[in-house]
Amino acid sequence: MLKVKVTKRNTVAASASFFWWKRIYVSALFCKLSSDEQQAVIAHELYHCENHHSEWRALALLFPKWMKQMCHRQEFEADLFAAKLGYGHALIKVLSRFGEGGNIHPATAERIKVIEQFTLRTKSREAGAFASLSGVT
Repeated sequence: MLKVKVTKRNTVAASASFFWWKRIYVSALFCKLSSDEQQAVIAHELYHCENHHSEWRALALLFPKWMKQMCHRQEFEADLFAAKLGYGHALIKVLSRFGEGGNIHPATAERIKVIEQFTLRTKSREAGAFASLSGVT
């Protein structure tokens, strides 16, 4: 069961899970975000919970050589999940204001670039599909 809890940590949000036990922690910073930004953050953290990223990270402690690479991949996956739901621009705003790279998170600029590229590809495909449906060539 997923629960959202308020924390006093100095981060916008975080998640933790252990199989069926899933938590998303939000802070006072989260409450200052717009509705779209909040939904982007929740979508990102939900992806971590639903895909058992905490469990994989705990396992990766046995193989520290792969930890950073795996964590970065998980962050990109969670970012793209939020973007697929239509919150790419909102997530970029949050990352621009609060993002920070590190051992677990890739560099903010790199994350934003990946989200922007995904959003551009998606819009390009949508425009192509619309043009073919409307008979425009």
